[in-house]
Order: sequence, then C-alpha cells, then structure tokens
Amino acid sequence: MVRKPSPERRAEFLRAALKLFVANGVQHTSTAAIAREAGSAAGTLFLYFPTKQDLIHELTLKIGREHLRLRFGVMAGLLRLSIGAIGQNLVETASWLLLVRIVAIFGSTVLAGYTIAVRVLMFALMPGWGLANAAATLVGQNLGAKQPRRADRSVWWCGLYNTIFLLGSGVALIAFSQYIIGVFTPNPEVVRIGAACLRTITCGLIAYGWGMVGIQAFNGAGDTLTPLWLNIVCFWMIKLPLAYFLAETIGWGPDGIWIAVTGSYTIQAVVVMALFRRGKWKLRVV
Repeated sequence: MVRKPSPERRAEFLRAALKLFVANGVQHTSTAAIAREAGSAAGTLFLYFPTKQDLIHELTLKIGREHLRLRFGVMAGLLRLSIGAIGQNLVETASWLLLVRIVAIFGSTVLAGYTIAVRVLMFALMPGWGLANAAATLVGQNLGAKQPRRADRSVWWCGLYNTIFLLGSGVALIAFSQYIIGVFTPNPEVVRIGAACLRTITCGLIAYGWGMVGIQAFNGAGDTLTPLWLNIVCFWMIKLPLAYFLAETIGWGPDGIWIAVTGSYTIQAVVVMALFRRGKWKLRVV
C-alpha cells in the first residue's frame, strides 16, 4: 500500500533543504543529506521530490502578475518622506546659489576666493556626512526595534565623534588656510580672501557637525518636514538676508558674508539639537 503524500512531510523536506542550501550551498548538498536532516529516508524524499532540481524549483520565489498591485497608502508615505528630503537639499543648494550673487557684488577676485574656500570646506566635511548618515541609520534601526533610548544615545555618540573629528580638521584648516588656498591659485589677493573665508567659516565647523547629525537623525526617524522648515528659516530667512545686511548695509564687505554663513549654520545646529532633545521624533510611525 502506497503511503499518501503528507503536506507536513513535504514542508519538513523543504525546510531541511533550505537550511542545508544556506549552510553548505546547493552544489554541496545531497538529497541524502536533506533526507537525514528531515529525519527520513532518501526513498521517502523521492516520493515528494524526484530530483534535487524539483526541490530548488519549489524553493524558488515565483512572482506573477497576480502578485503585483498598487498600494497607494505605501506610495503616499514614500512620497511624503521624499518630498521633505528633496526640499531640504533644494532649499540648502538654492541658498548657496543665491549667496554667490551676493558675493559677486564684490568682484571676481572675491568670488574666486570664496569658491575655492567653500570647495575645500565641502571636502573637509565629507567624513562628517558619513557619521551623520550613520546616525540616520542607527535611529531608523533602533526605532524599528522599539529601542528609542538606544536611538537617542546613538545620535549623541555620533555627534561626539563628529565633534572630535571636525575639531582636528578645523584646527588644520585655520592653521594652514593660506597654504591650502595657495595650492589652487597663484593670485595673492585670491589667496588672502579665500583664506579669510576659510578661517571664518571653519570657526563653525563643530556646529556644522552637530547640525548634520541632528538633521539626519530626524530623517532617520521619518520626520523630513522638521529639517525642511528649519532649513527654510536658517538659510532663506537668516543666512541670505543677514549676509546682505552685514556685507552691504553695515559695510563689512565679504567678511560679513562669511560671518552670516557661520552664524546661520550655528543657529541651525543649536535649534535642531534642542528639538531632538525634546524627543517627539521617538513617537513617529513610518
């Protein structure tokens, strides 16, 4: 009498095969080993799966048209998050672009020094952005694991590491500012202006580090709108008007622009970390 195939037995063979395929690889897993793992004889395995290829075929994920569907709720959530993130980059990039117009008032020499100094600064900040992205990852991971306190600690540790790194970078940039700018141009006036710009903006390097970590922490928690509004206030309502006011109205010249940049990013860092400390981001559900 032939035994009727059992769905439970079939599932046991599939689980055993999957376990051994993952552990040893498909090529190094025999049907006999699969049968032993399932606690059965090889002949019984062949009643369900005549060949190893049949097992592989059964374990292969099959996606058909019936599995494809539009989930508008998920799409709306992704769109909401992406709009905030896109807006953050758009606002900050546009503020730097408009700042060029203010710098250009003082001529091509000032514009050249400013451009070199900002490019050097952006390069120096790249590792800081890596730590800020790590903060976003840790926040999202720990909130998903229902560990908000660990997410909170992760951000403060990332901020501390960023402070240590950027403090060292800042000291080097200030001490060797003229030599660094001089690598890119032989014009002594461009070197003088670029070095002054680099020294002034570098004074806020630690604040930039905390600001990056705080902004990315909110993004990691799924709150992309808070950083967006903060960027609008700090960059469009503070940095640009303040730069023009200090440079033109008061008459501080290019130095007023550098001070406005440093001040606006420092304000952003203080505000974002104060908002982070309030802890409302822990209640976000993405």
